[in-house]
Amino acid sequence: MNPPPTKIPRLPPRRRLALALATAAVAAAPGPALAQGEGDLPNLTPAPQGTSEPSSPEPAPKPSPAPAPRANGRLPDTGADARVLGLVGVALLLTGVGLRMRTADERF
Repeated sequence: MNPPPTKIPRLPPRRRLALALATAAVAAAPGPALAQGEGDLPNLTPAPQGTSEPSSPEPAPKPSPAPAPRANGRLPDTGADARVLGLVGVALLLTGVGLRMRTADERF
């Protein structure tokens, strides 16, 4: 049985251009608006039948003010620890480099 090829064949220029354009189109497309709640929708209830005047829309609730900082002058900690995210990134990078070196041809 023949060993598997070690080189990945290059794509024709037209196919590379088509893949690049498709990737750019997907990346440029707007994402879905996931943060919509019931308060964002207009009032769609029909007006009562006995009135001739249109009912006035209910006033929108006022947004609550931002929470005040703590007494020590710091905001509450709501994010992930940046050191852990950095370590995960370095681990992923080293894993990728290790896999690449393991599958690369020796050229020494």
